[in-house]
Amino acid sequence: MIAIADRIKPTAPLTIFALQSMGLNVLLVTGDNVKTARAIAAQVGIKNVYAEVLPTQKERFIATLKENSRKGDKVAMVGDGVNDSPALARADVGIAVGT
Repeated sequence: MIAIADRIKPTAPLTIFALQSMGLNVLLVTGDNVKTARAIAAQVGIKNVYAEVLPTQKERFIATLKENSRKGDKVAMVGDGVNDSPALARADVGIAVGT
């Protein structure tokens, strides 16, 4: 049997805590399966998880967040792959992570 799992960076839980302490709403929107997404979210302290989201759905998700946000609010997206490009472009702030 071989098990493969995503590993979080040691600083991720503190980063999420700091963002939430500033009043920011942090969501996990991922193409990963629900079980994996919930496990990662639990490790870093994210409560709102959207899993098995296709790249085009991510872009639409970001668009919907922007449409439903309060005036002056901004939507940021952090992505780690080419498949995140449409959502990164749609966000007010797009952050592409290479490693």
